[in-house]
Amino acid sequence: MTDRKHETVTLPDIKGDEELSPKAAFYVMRLVREPVLPKDVYTPNDVACLLGIDKRRVYAYASRPVNPMPLRKLPNGSRGSFILRDELIEWLRDSTDRPETDYSKIK
Repeated sequence: MTDRKHETVTLPDIKGDEELSPKAAFYVMRLVREPVLPKDVYTPNDVACLLGIDKRRVYAYASRPVNPMPLRKLPNGSRGSFILRDELIEWLRDSTDRPETDYSKIK
């Protein structure tokens, strides 16, 4: 085992007007999640990003005995799983409850 010292990166001040160093800019870019663009078919990774959950939870939802998430596979199974956008929206409507809280009163 080597005793190499790892270079530390300090948290950049992203509120300031000064330009970020390349290392600091890379650190900030890693903190920002990539957006998921609207599309007709989503991968489990896309669904996880959209819902803010881990990909393993997506597969757990898909394997539930009652109201599973409608993940699909092509017949040969070589391309992985996917979910149609309309089916995801319908599943979310069926699987979630509306809160009883009146959000208009929250400031």
